[in-house]
Amino acid sequence: MSVQDVVAQTIAVLIPALPYVKKAGESVAGEIGKESLKKAVALFTSLKQRFQKTGAEKAERALDNFADEPEDYQEVLAKQLTSYLELHPDALDEVKRLLADEKLQEVIATNESTIDSIKMKLTGAGKQSVRADKKSSISGVDMVSE
Repeated sequence: MSVQDVVAQTIAVLIPALPYVKKAGESVAGEIGKESLKKAVALFTSLKQRFQKTGAEKAERALDNFADEPEDYQEVLAKQLTSYLELHPDALDEVKRLLADEKLQEVIATNESTIDSIKMKLTGAGKQSVRADKKSSISGVDMVSE
């Protein structure tokens, strides 16, 4: 799995859990499953601790901003996380391990966007989901799980 794939999957796991990640110590009733929440919290916590230990201030700031405003900071986090994981292979291995439990394919349309003609193919166990918020739309979705 490439660094870009790891980054994309990490962001996909974090997005639905962001409202709960910062409240990980509290009892939360979630719209997402307990396992998904545990994975997101583990990823967020691991990344945050690694960024702090290695003095990766830009990456830590990107993660915090992403947690507060995911739509505005998703690309910033992706860039910072890609750079960080390329420089820290041990962190890349840990993130891969945390992600390994479940594959996730997700298409999300936001900010009045339109997505058309999507083909998703998942091999093995995992989840596929398609979601549009606000005034966004998704059409022409072909989801295959083998």
